[in-house]
Amino acid sequence: MELLEILIKFGASDRQLRNKHNLLTCIFTTTSPLLHHIARITRRTFHRTALSELHYQDYQHLLRSTATMFAAYRAFAIRRPLVAAGASTAVLFATGDAMAQHAVEGNFSKGKGHDFGRTARMALYGGAVFGPIATKWFGALQKKIVIPGKPNLEIVARVAADQTIFATCNLFVFLSSMAIMEGSDPQKKLESTYFKALQKNWMIWPLVQFVNFKYVPLGHRVLVVNIVSLGWNCYMSFLNSQGGEQYEVLPPDV
Repeated sequence: MELLEILIKFGASDRQLRNKHNLLTCIFTTTSPLLHHIARITRRTFHRTALSELHYQDYQHLLRSTATMFAAYRAFAIRRPLVAAGASTAVLFATGDAMAQHAVEGNFSKGKGHDFGRTARMALYGGAVFGPIATKWFGALQKKIVIPGKPNLEIVARVAADQTIFATCNLFVFLSSMAIMEGSDPQKKLESTYFKALQKNWMIWPLVQFVNFKYVPLGHRVLVVNIVSLGWNCYMSFLNSQGGEQYEVLPPDV
């Protein structure tokens, strides 16, 4: 009897209740608005808790804006791949250098301030050299190294070529050009840094590039490399905060 009273309270008619076959349908029909309301409150509570002061509508707007920006970047990258790669790489190189200066090296805590000249040099190298050349290189790997029927072996061959040819040459050019722009001796820079940096490169980038070549579309591989480099710098910062050996921040995919 109590169930019938509850159903009538939520809008069920006497005719519906007299038909036993419609009882379950009646229960669902009358309680679904209440369940929907509870779900909506739960969803709002979850998002408010997870996003602190950020409202759910603002979060949705942020997602839509991010998706729109990424779609615009994809369209532009298809039309002008070298320009898109150069621009995104310049921005991410500059961001990575800023992270390195303050998160890894602790310039602010040491009272040094930000070295804008160094950030500009990194952005210049990333936008004018690494981004366009890496785009061409990844395209060449895609076309030239093809092993029909053996996709994993094909990826391994591309990674091997990338790490033995491109990584070694890119590191040489990077360190030399940085030394020249800084006004220091390129030979001394190479002698003190090259092999140490190359060893650290081979600790992480072969696996990253295997995943990159296997799962990421060709047009976004340079972007993935640059984004992973930001995470690599954060990881170095974490290791530094634990004490012990100080780790050098590396250029992307050296």
